Amino acid sequence: MYNFRTDLALERRNLYKKANSIENEIDGVETEEEDVGENIKISRVKVVNKNGEEAIAKPIGDYITIDIKKLKIATDEDIR
Repeated sequence: MYNFRTDLALERRNLYKKANSIENEIDGVETEEEDVGENIKISRVKVVNKNGEEAIAKPIGDYITIDIKKLKIATDEDIR
């Protein structure tokens, strides 16, 4: 198994795919991404079985990452 230095499921997934030259999704891991406006990106990673657990070293479950790197000043619409 690859030694990860991050706790985010999304980063672990991306590192595993890169280290193993995987083009598609990892067996046992499901991912979906959603853009909320121009500044916010929500990524959902679902570990659905033992293969996924072993691949990214996260227990079966749902993980959400919210990326707001491009967000400088939040408007009322961004916050809701």
